[in-house]
Amino acid sequence: MPPFVPPETVDHILSHMQAHRGTLCSCARVCQSWLPIARLHLFSCVSLQSVPAYDSFVRGVLHSSDMRPYLSTVRSVLLCHDIPGELPIREHAHRLFLLEFSGQLPVMDHLSLMNLDWSADIPRCSEPLLLSTFPSLTSLALFACSLPSFSFLRRTLTAIPSLTALYIHEVTWRETEAVGPSTCTWTRPTLANFFFEYSFYTPCTDQLLLWLSQTRSQSSIHNLRFHPGGHMDGSAPYNAHVLSLTERIFLKVIAPHIKYASLTPIVNVAQCTWSNVCKLLVDATRYGTRWADLFGLLRTTPRLRILQIKINSSHVNTRNPPEACIEDHEIKELDSILGQERQKALERAEFLVVVSERDAKALIFAELIERLPTLHGSNVLAMEVEGRNVVDAPSDNRSRGLEDVQSGL
Repeated sequence: MPPFVPPETVDHILSHMQAHRGTLCSCARVCQSWLPIARLHLFSCVSLQSVPAYDSFVRGVLHSSDMRPYLSTVRSVLLCHDIPGELPIREHAHRLFLLEFSGQLPVMDHLSLMNLDWSADIPRCSEPLLLSTFPSLTSLALFACSLPSFSFLRRTLTAIPSLTALYIHEVTWRETEAVGPSTCTWTRPTLANFFFEYSFYTPCTDQLLLWLSQTRSQSSIHNLRFHPGGHMDGSAPYNAHVLSLTERIFLKVIAPHIKYASLTPIVNVAQCTWSNVCKLLVDATRYGTRWADLFGLLRTTPRLRILQIKINSSHVNTRNPPEACIEDHEIKELDSILGQERQKALERAEFLVVVSERDAKALIFAELIERLPTLHGSNVLAMEVEGRNVVDAPSDNRSRGLEDVQSGL
């Protein structure tokens, strides 16, 4: 009897290959019995990063009677325009997607739109309503998209009946309208996860935050990633982000309902009440380490169980010799704040240290222990390191953002 591998075993093995599309393609060609399950996993996540790729997918799958049934297995779609210099008429593939695939993706629950431009040719006001034809869509990611107006974005978000996760990164639109106080609460969207990240402050985002604070999302968001862009005023040190009035209003409204938060230690953030936060990730590498703002934030989190602080080590090639393993001597104050009675729920305080090849990791942790004796004595202190070259390379924020949307904090 020839060797035989049970189909359920093959299915289990191939289910771990979803991140290795080349391997899945090879499996589909090796054995005819592997073809259906390999295709199932290949179609679970569709990435169309150019107009030719989109045209090929439409021609080979949507218009094929043999392949079209696999559209019913697609769970995630990425639409991206990554080829510069194409004819403008060819850049409308993302708009054709909403029309051509309307009603064809019954289980798609995540849609990512990246580097797309809707502003060049103003679309019909009914175009965003096509998103309502994807009944399982719960997660939407918009990265570096240019929209014609805030109304277009609002119609997009309200058209998706089951939207619970929204990721906004560097999305812009024309500032042609003002959002005033509403006399009623919008029923959509009702978000559970909201990810908001910008490199530079833009007033148009105030429209989005003010409107969201008037929807049911004001009390439904429990997972927040909030990293607004640089917005300076004369009262804050250089590199410190100062919340705009609208950003402060938005955070003040939603903060009491947040359970999982990823924040930048920014001016004014401690003025909100974060009483229900049980897991907090603080990225202190974005605008410099503002320990005073972090300390104020921690004083408002009595239920905090897991604290993660991302910091830079001081062993970078611009300092020779380095004065200390970790930047900012104020870190000692963290020990007394987290050791107080109000933080008795704390189970883990973890430092995510960005290090270079020249850093002595053991020495860094030894200094943490020396500066944080109370936390170390309580067995809650931990450290993880994140590698960095001596000369930092630009990070791929786009891919990081997608991972955040799909996996949470």
